Amino acid sequence: MDNGFLLEDGVSFFLEEDGTSFLLQEPPLPENMLFPAIPSSLAWDLTIAPLFDTLVQESVSGREVTNALQLFPRWEIVLKYVILRNDPNGRVNGMTALETLANFYGSHYGAGISFLFNLSNITKRSVDSVITDQVIGTGDGSTRAFQLVRPVLGILDICQEPQNQQATVKVNGVTKTQGTDYTISKGVVTFGAAPALTIPITASFTALWRCRFHTNESQSKRGQTPADVTFRQFYPNLFDCQSVSLITVKQ
Repeated sequence: MDNGFLLEDGVSFFLEEDGTSFLLQEPPLPENMLFPAIPSSLAWDLTIAPLFDTLVQESVSGREVTNALQLFPRWEIVLKYVILRNDPNGRVNGMTALETLANFYGSHYGAGISFLFNLSNITKRSVDSVITDQVIGTGDGSTRAFQLVRPVLGILDICQEPQNQQATVKVNGVTKTQGTDYTISKGVVTFGAAPALTIPITASFTALWRCRFHTNESQSKRGQTPADVTFRQFYPNLFDCQSVSLITVKQ
């Protein structure tokens, strides 16, 4: 944090330029909050883009040499909310649809804190998050750790955030017991004993993405480019938000 420092107990201090200081208490485990599903608000034009990082060097002859810096992509998700109701008499769980989205954005300090995102909540397709019997590796008699993976739009990607860090894992078709036969941390399945040579290992789980808001700069700082979360009222108690941009975060 600029002009600030963090104590071991999680309480952060912020110092203004005039010397005034105030306390900030970080919310408990905000990084595990799930991006809200707001019914009857999203437009159909959802945008999902895989992002790779590649070095491209061109010689004087025009010949290119490329070097891929990532084995797996990051993903940009852009959502468009066509209707966000803000009728104070229509609050659900104490908030209107507009307040739900704005509160979530504010509680994460814009791009400051990551959160969890379930693609199925947006697409309404369970197959976008529910992964069944996905091959995650083959035993060699010595390797004990295997990373969960899942396909996204036909592109194989790692999954560091299975829901609740849980998965049903099978070794050669036989279901193993989590906590006894294996553990999971950040999507890595670690066995107590290495699976035998050539034995297939599969996993079933609900795949989440860890995301953050892509930017949090104001319009004044970004020229004519709109801020990542801008609410526009077009009728009493009705707002829209033309672009909510998220970016996946790997740990």
